[in-house]
Amino acid sequence: ILQLAVMGKLVPQNPSDEPASKLISKLAIEQQNWLEDNLKNNSECKTMLRKLKKLKAAKPPFVLPKSWVCVHLIQTTKLLVDCHNKTAPYTDSGIPIIRTTNIREREFRFDGLKYVNEETYDYWSRRCPPRSGDIMFTREAPMGEAAIIPEGVKWCLGQRTMLIRPIHEYVFNKYLLLALTEPHLLERASEHAVGLTVKHLRVGDVENLNIPLPPLAEQHRIVAKVDELMALCDQLKTRLCDAQTTQRHLADAVVENALN
Repeated sequence: ILQLAVMGKLVPQNPSDEPASKLISKLAIEQQNWLEDNLKNNSECKTMLRKLKKLKAAKPPFVLPKSWVCVHLIQTTKLLVDCHNKTAPYTDSGIPIIRTTNIREREFRFDGLKYVNEETYDYWSRRCPPRSGDIMFTREAPMGEAAIIPEGVKWCLGQRTMLIRPIHEYVFNKYLLLALTEPHLLERASEHAVGLTVKHLRVGDVENLNIPLPPLAEQHRIVAKVDELMALCDQLKTRLCDAQTTQRHLADAVVENALN
């Protein structure tokens, strides 16, 4: 489902949609202006501008619809920052810190959650405090998991994670989440993964991930279709599980009857 979604084969293209080429041109202007306007207040802006200037054109991983473009992940973002690469000093309570083990299948998992105090949060988040709508992406253990920060929560960015802040007016964060977690992206990314035992992605590898980008309206249609199909898959899984449970009960009853 996810592969078809990012190949442009899950929903039909609409000729009246503004092409993604125009979308990314307008995005680039807004991105440049915002970064230049915030140079004095945020040192990350200078880094982003430098990296964007050095970018080469992204190569599509497969044939895309005519209204789509392929871009590097960093081109879709307002900010893209790595975590503080040390283990945070934990506390018994406070602000939850999201580690790689807390992100699975595009959702946050809360088993084994750790906490930090305000001082640690301020230091660990000094490059870019996480906020709702941002995407947390894991570079290692495992690499390639991601989830969107929901409304009304305050979380700290844990070790071996990255914070992705899309430019929401042009890139639907739920579509970007799908593009970041479709399995073939990870297959391509793993070609650049390093490490003899635990594979991980470098920060630059994440920034340069090739993202197939459709028109904005189509991004929303794709997400709606994926949600619909995933809900259907969940229903089918539940029915299969119920059927297997029924079979086990019947088998147990038959065995018990035979023994009696």
